[in-house]
Amino acid sequence: MNKVISENIKTSIIEQVVFGDDVRNVAEKYHVSRASIYRWMKDYEYRQKYNTDNLLTFTQMKRNMDRANKKLHILSNAPCGTNSPLLPRCKYIETIEDIYGLNLCCEAMNVNKGSYLNYKLRGKHGDTVYARRQEEAKPLIEEIFYESNRTYGVNRIYSVLKSRGYDYGIKLIRKVMRENDMFVIGTNAKKRYLQALERKENILQREFDVSRPNEVWVSDVTELKFRQKKIYLCIVLDLYARKVIAFRFSRKNSTQLTKSTLSAAYKLRKPTDLLFHSDQGANYTSRTFRTYLKELGIKSSFSGPDEPHDNAVMESFNKTLKNEEYYIKHYRSERDLKDSIKEYIKFYNSYRIHSYNHNKTPDQKEELFFSQN
Repeated sequence: MNKVISENIKTSIIEQVVFGDDVRNVAEKYHVSRASIYRWMKDYEYRQKYNTDNLLTFTQMKRNMDRANKKLHILSNAPCGTNSPLLPRCKYIETIEDIYGLNLCCEAMNVNKGSYLNYKLRGKHGDTVYARRQEEAKPLIEEIFYESNRTYGVNRIYSVLKSRGYDYGIKLIRKVMRENDMFVIGTNAKKRYLQALERKENILQREFDVSRPNEVWVSDVTELKFRQKKIYLCIVLDLYARKVIAFRFSRKNSTQLTKSTLSAAYKLRKPTDLLFHSDQGANYTSRTFRTYLKELGIKSSFSGPDEPHDNAVMESFNKTLKNEEYYIKHYRSERDLKDSIKEYIKFYNSYRIHSYNHNKTPDQKEELFFSQN
């Protein structure tokens, strides 16, 4: 025969559980099953009358507290901050994701999960086995290619490497030759060279956090007007400190404009191992401009078609320039407009603090880097 439990006892049982007593202990104390207690607590009338939703709230608060403590532990042991360049944050996550879980690690270190997976899967840390094999194979492939007076293609180089005791696959050899412009002399040599120029890869992939100056430059041409006349302003900006490296004005939006601006930036900084990112405007994708990049040893990267967010930092600067300078000024002449823009860029680099730079100016952030390195 089932034991009859009075409403008062049920109320007492529920209140004890709500205020922290263990369900098992309460069940043993009153000689009732735990299933009965859970059933009573889920009953709508009791939840309304005795506010047992507090138990759920308490449980959720406890979970949130545990999560916050884990995040605090992650941050306190981090070798870098949440606003540090992306690479060191990703490297740190890689060492702790098995302990805390990927979602919590990314949340704590302010890293987009997709960016981290991209770093890991694409070998952004530059330490993948495949990447190392490519680096090892490159000088060997180059040696054979130029020994043959540029007449050996992938299959012949594969055979020579194999005869010399090296085990590199056809796919790897083809990739190394393509990325280093090793085109076999023959009827299709010019065609392949032009095809290489036509490739418009997005190498940057919206990875706007970089570890040093002169690692990535971004560029764009924006249109200004003065009395119905169009004036084009080309900017080259360094991603590290969001600093304007060079700029030029022109009446024409031409390859000459982009080339002269890049030339000014290059002469000023003389960078090595530089990535140059822009949109796919004709003045950036022209054969003249891309050949000039190759002559300087600069890798090119392009935003996807109709994807302004692929060059978001540059777009943001153009917007800031227009909102803080161009739209609010009345210019007396074209010369006045240009001089005023020049003064604004000087102000932007030297005096305007930037949240990305931890409230330092671009000049200050660069100076701090060079003083520590």
